[in-house]
Amino acid sequence: MVNFRHGTTTVNFNVALAFTLALGCLHGCGNLHENAESQGLADRQRVRAVALSPTQSGAEQAVLQRSARVPIPTLASEWEAEGSEPYIHLVHPGSGSGKPKSVFAMSGTAPKTVHIPGSFLGTSFNVVALEITVRMKELVSIQFLTDGKPIIGSRGIALEGAATSQVLLFPVAQSRLHAKPFDTLEVQVKGGGGEIAIHDVALLSRPISSWLPDPDKPADLIALGDDLRRGVGLSSLRALAGDFLAPEPGGFLSFSFGVPAPLRYPLRKAPQPTLFLGLTGSSGKKIERSFPMPRGARWKSVRIPLEGFADERIQLSYRLESDSQFEALCALGDIRVHEPFKGAPSVLLITSDTHRADHLGASGNRVDIQTPHLDAFAKRGLFFENCYTATNVTNPSHIALMTAIHPRDTAILNNYRPLLGAANTLAEKFREAGYATLAATSAKHLGHEISGLGQGFDRMYRPRVPQVNSRLSISALEYYLSDYEGTPVFVWLHVFDAHTPYDPPKPYDQMYIADTATTLTPGALNVPPGDQRGPVTPVNAGLVGSAEDVVFQSAQYRGEITFLDTQLRRVFEIPRFKEGIIAFTADHGENIGHHGIYCDHAGLYPSSIHVPLIIAYPNSPKDFRISAPVEQIHVGRTLLELAGIDADGFPGENLIKHTMSPAPEAKAPRFAVSAHGQCASLNYRQWHLILHLCKHKSGGVAEVIFEQGETELYNLASDPQCASNILEENFDLAWALRARLVAWLGNADSSGLGGQLTNDEEMISQLAALGYTMAGDPGMIEPLWDPNCDTEWCRRFE
Repeated sequence: MVNFRHGTTTVNFNVALAFTLALGCLHGCGNLHENAESQGLADRQRVRAVALSPTQSGAEQAVLQRSARVPIPTLASEWEAEGSEPYIHLVHPGSGSGKPKSVFAMSGTAPKTVHIPGSFLGTSFNVVALEITVRMKELVSIQFLTDGKPIIGSRGIALEGAATSQVLLFPVAQSRLHAKPFDTLEVQVKGGGGEIAIHDVALLSRPISSWLPDPDKPADLIALGDDLRRGVGLSSLRALAGDFLAPEPGGFLSFSFGVPAPLRYPLRKAPQPTLFLGLTGSSGKKIERSFPMPRGARWKSVRIPLEGFADERIQLSYRLESDSQFEALCALGDIRVHEPFKGAPSVLLITSDTHRADHLGASGNRVDIQTPHLDAFAKRGLFFENCYTATNVTNPSHIALMTAIHPRDTAILNNYRPLLGAANTLAEKFREAGYATLAATSAKHLGHEISGLGQGFDRMYRPRVPQVNSRLSISALEYYLSDYEGTPVFVWLHVFDAHTPYDPPKPYDQMYIADTATTLTPGALNVPPGDQRGPVTPVNAGLVGSAEDVVFQSAQYRGEITFLDTQLRRVFEIPRFKEGIIAFTADHGENIGHHGIYCDHAGLYPSSIHVPLIIAYPNSPKDFRISAPVEQIHVGRTLLELAGIDADGFPGENLIKHTMSPAPEAKAPRFAVSAHGQCASLNYRQWHLILHLCKHKSGGVAEVIFEQGETELYNLASDPQCASNILEENFDLAWALRARLVAWLGNADSSGLGGQLTNDEEMISQLAALGYTMAGDPGMIEPLWDPNCDTEWCRRFE
């Protein structure tokens, strides 16, 4: 029986559910425009990007060249090392032929620093290539020193451990401004504390103009501080030009300009370039403007009214002038022609990181939490009570949401592997339909440089620090929206408040603290009943050391969410969103003591993958509750169809079908894959099965080891917290469900959508010509499940 509740009225529909394990995966259900008000644009798009091209040839070819190679020393003592005793190790070629190669190696658990002496002339290079092997997850960075003082460096690059070497590229564009050689190259390795080996160090050079997107190619995102905007590069050596049709009365041209920090002249007294803009209509009307370059690394926005140009083509030109001896560079971003109109459609997607489904007042789950603004929003539309996400980790979950492709098939299962540029994203679909596309995120690792999720967005805010609270990211969004009044927008807002560390501002840090009066007993720190592995070791970086700590962290977690709720009020009250389409959901949930996991989203229990989902749109049913099982991966398709946009070619189905009477029955299980592919789950009707794909720890503070092939089965109808593993007494059922899950895992797309640390194909090919393979090279996708598993658990299911 599937239940639908509209307001306080509950209506039951009998559904004949045949339990069969031969069910296929869910497919798209076609367009449902007749069930939702279309918000499509007029035939003539109201916001149009303007393409630019160089006015003359002659730019340097963007070829990567090797300037120098730093040889591996004969003696380890020739390089100064900190963290452990270094040694020289011989590595034999994998092919078995050729001479062995010396590598500089270090072991031990401490962070490691290597000082490489030499004379490094900055004017001869601007990229450092480091070939390195790391056995565990590490953060690798470099910097150049003179007389022990750091002069320039590059941001760190996160690496997963691997048995083979990986090549990292560290950009140091400002090296060109240092005529005096550096005397030391410092390599820092921090993180997992495993063995490392440096195979090769090379100094490379590329034309400085190639550090910005080539105007002969499609525009790309350019970062100035924490603000990314889609644009191209302008050089003082060649101008850019384009043309466009004059907009209707009231229309205007808008663009942004600025210089990324690595490409700026750092000296305050250095002459700053000037940007010149020219507009010439076919009627002869002209507009000429000049703009001094801002000294800070920030975007400056410009709006040029186009009154007086009527039904004519307008020629647009940009040139950059500078008195400096160096080639001057400027980023031109978000160049668009706007035709504002009242009631421009707006689509808003909010993702609340680490937000459990039951931590909303509207959920009715008897959790002591106040979320009045989210509750009011839920009354505006559809509240999906039983929505599961596809994974328990942030970047892969958002990538699945934005592409409607399961992590099984993207093969992106960590926060370090970016999405390929060839992927088809939700933002790209909206952009193609004439929407301006804006993103404001609250975590650095969701930025385009790491996640690849910026593709399709015209602007993207991502913090330069690891995380910020929703107050800041919503302020960034409000700033963006001020440039798009009367313009159709698709907005993605990501908030990070509910993620650890739980540290709500006052007074929310004290709002639920009275809960400590109801202290937990020491037994509450044990693994849940039905699991006989024994007590956990409560050491989670100081977060949980006692039963009282668990209650305190729960109170702080709720305080974070209530603070977030007050900030979301600012968004819900923006007039264009009051009249637009809004979806609110989460990337994954959180464990606060469940299964011995504290303040972490490890595992594929419902606490980690059951997420909130609320959708409201013009003329949507009000306070409509849907208890049918749904998958978050279909939210993108739903938003496209609600907006009246052709969604052909975009995967998924329209979730609005669940407002029909009778509603469609669930035709297939819901599947999930965990971070790093450690386990997978199947959820069907009341059954929840988890299969461990490799030997791994359970996560959080619990010292629990799962064996490859180990299987868990729970009955959510009688045990919603998955406290009692009932596999043994239901082995035949578990066998059948497990077989269905294994078959699903075996049907994974072998190509994947995971990119490399750079997705620049030209750069990758040039590196290959120099003999380097980039870190994170996808190569062959490893199957998630080994059909030849021969553990005791696997033999039980043969």
